[in-house]
Amino acid sequence: MEQLISRATQVDAELAARNEELAETHRRLLRVEGELDTAGPMCATARSSWARHANRITDLESKVADLEDQALRAYRRIKDDEKTLDKAKRAVSVALTLLDERSTSSVPAPALARRRESDLAPMSATQAG
Repeated sequence: MEQLISRATQVDAELAARNEELAETHRRLLRVEGELDTAGPMCATARSSWARHANRITDLESKVADLEDQALRAYRRIKDDEKTLDKAKRAVSVALTLLDERSTSSVPAPALARRRESDLAPMSATQAG
Protein backbone atom coordinates (compact mmCIF):
# COMPACT_ATOMS: atom_id res chain seq x y z
CA MET A 1 0.00 0.00 0.00
CA GLU A 2 2.85 2.32 0.73
CA GLN A 3 4.04 1.69 -2.79
CA LEU A 4 0.69 2.82 -4.07
CA ILE A 5 0.78 5.94 -1.95
CA SER A 6 4.33 6.61 -3.03
CA ARG A 7 3.41 5.99 -6.63
CA ALA A 8 0.32 8.26 -6.27
CA THR A 9 2.50 11.00 -4.75
CA GLN A 10 4.97 10.62 -7.59
CA VAL A 11 2.18 10.74 -10.16
CA ASP A 12 0.73 13.84 -8.43
CA ALA A 13 4.16 15.52 -8.60
CA GLU A 14 4.52 14.63 -12.28
CA LEU A 15 0.98 15.85 -12.92
CA ALA A 16 1.75 19.14 -11.15
CA ALA A 17 4.94 19.53 -13.21
CA ARG A 18 3.05 18.79 -16.41
CA ASN A 19 0.31 21.24 -15.39
CA GLU A 20 2.99 23.91 -14.82
CA GLU A 21 4.52 23.13 -18.23
CA LEU A 22 1.07 23.30 -19.78
CA ALA A 23 0.42 26.66 -18.08
CA GLU A 24 3.78 27.99 -19.32
CA THR A 25 3.03 26.73 -22.84
CA HIS A 26 -0.39 28.39 -22.65
CA ARG A 27 1.21 31.72 -21.62
CA ARG A 28 3.69 31.46 -24.52
CA LEU A 29 0.83 30.67 -26.88
CA LEU A 30 -1.08 33.74 -25.70
CA ARG A 31 2.06 35.90 -26.12
CA VAL A 32 2.65 34.54 -29.66
CA GLU A 33 -1.00 35.09 -30.56
CA GLY A 34 -0.65 38.70 -29.36
CA GLU A 35 2.46 39.10 -31.48
CA LEU A 36 0.63 37.65 -34.46
CA ASP A 37 -2.26 40.05 -33.90
CA THR A 38 0.26 42.90 -33.97
CA ALA A 39 2.24 41.47 -36.90
CA GLY A 40 -0.83 40.85 -39.09
CA PRO A 41 -1.59 44.50 -39.82
CA MET A 42 2.13 45.21 -40.15
CA CYS A 43 2.41 42.46 -42.77
CA ALA A 44 -0.61 43.82 -44.61
CA THR A 45 0.96 47.29 -44.59
CA ALA A 46 4.26 45.87 -45.79
CA ARG A 47 2.54 43.92 -48.58
CA SER A 48 0.67 47.03 -49.67
CA SER A 49 3.86 49.08 -49.62
CA TRP A 50 5.69 46.38 -51.55
CA ALA A 51 2.95 46.32 -54.19
CA ARG A 52 3.12 50.11 -54.56
CA HIS A 53 6.89 49.99 -54.90
CA ALA A 54 6.70 47.14 -57.41
CA ASN A 55 4.23 49.17 -59.51
CA ARG A 56 6.46 52.24 -59.27
CA ILE A 57 9.49 50.20 -60.34
CA THR A 58 7.55 48.87 -63.33
CA ASP A 59 6.54 52.41 -64.30
CA LEU A 60 10.11 53.68 -63.94
CA GLU A 61 11.52 50.79 -65.96
CA SER A 62 9.05 51.62 -68.73
CA LYS A 63 10.06 55.29 -68.65
CA VAL A 64 13.74 54.33 -68.72
CA ALA A 65 13.13 52.15 -71.78
CA ASP A 66 11.32 55.05 -73.50
CA LEU A 67 14.14 57.45 -72.65
CA GLU A 68 16.74 54.98 -73.89
CA ASP A 69 14.84 54.76 -77.19
CA GLN A 70 14.71 58.55 -77.42
CA ALA A 71 18.43 58.82 -76.68
CA LEU A 72 19.22 56.19 -79.32
CA ARG A 73 17.10 57.98 -81.92
CA ALA A 74 18.76 61.30 -81.04
CA TYR A 75 22.21 59.69 -81.30
CA ARG A 76 21.34 58.28 -84.73
CA ARG A 77 20.07 61.70 -85.87
CA ILE A 78 23.30 63.31 -84.66
CA LYS A 79 25.37 60.73 -86.52
CA ASP A 80 23.26 61.24 -89.66
CA ASP A 81 23.68 65.01 -89.32
CA GLU A 82 27.45 64.55 -88.93
CA LYS A 83 27.52 62.48 -92.13
CA THR A 84 25.48 65.13 -93.94
CA LEU A 85 27.80 67.84 -92.62
CA ASP A 86 30.86 65.90 -93.80
CA LYS A 87 29.29 65.51 -97.26
CA ALA A 88 28.48 69.22 -97.35
CA LYS A 89 32.04 70.11 -96.31
CA ARG A 90 33.43 67.88 -99.08
CA ALA A 91 31.04 69.44 -101.58
CA VAL A 92 32.06 72.94 -100.56
CA SER A 93 35.70 71.93 -100.71
CA VAL A 94 35.25 70.54 -104.22
CA ALA A 95 33.34 73.66 -105.26
CA LEU A 96 36.04 75.93 -103.86
CA THR A 97 38.73 73.89 -105.58
CA LEU A 98 36.86 74.14 -108.87
CA LEU A 99 36.39 77.87 -108.41
CA ASP A 100 40.04 78.27 -107.54
CA GLU A 101 41.09 76.28 -110.60
CA ARG A 102 38.71 78.29 -112.75
CA SER A 103 40.00 81.58 -111.39
CA THR A 104 43.62 80.63 -112.00
CA SER A 105 42.88 79.47 -115.54
CA SER A 106 42.04 81.65 -118.54
CA VAL A 107 39.45 83.96 -116.97
CA PRO A 108 41.01 87.16 -115.62
CA ALA A 109 40.25 87.97 -112.00
CA PRO A 110 38.15 91.15 -112.60
CA ALA A 111 35.91 89.34 -115.06
CA LEU A 112 35.48 86.49 -112.61
CA ALA A 113 34.62 88.96 -109.86
CA ARG A 114 32.00 90.60 -112.09
CA ARG A 115 30.60 87.18 -112.97
CA ARG A 116 30.35 86.26 -109.29
CA GLU A 117 28.62 89.55 -108.54
CA SER A 118 26.12 88.95 -111.33
CA ASP A 119 25.55 85.40 -110.08
CA LEU A 120 24.87 86.77 -106.63
CA ALA A 121 22.65 89.65 -107.82
CA PRO A 122 18.91 89.14 -107.43
CA MET A 123 17.14 88.02 -110.55
CA SER A 124 15.32 90.71 -112.48
CA ALA A 125 11.66 90.38 -113.31
CA THR A 126 12.48 89.30 -116.87
CA GLN A 127 14.91 86.62 -115.67
CA ALA A 128 12.46 85.31 -113.07
CA GLY A 129 9.59 84.86 -115.49
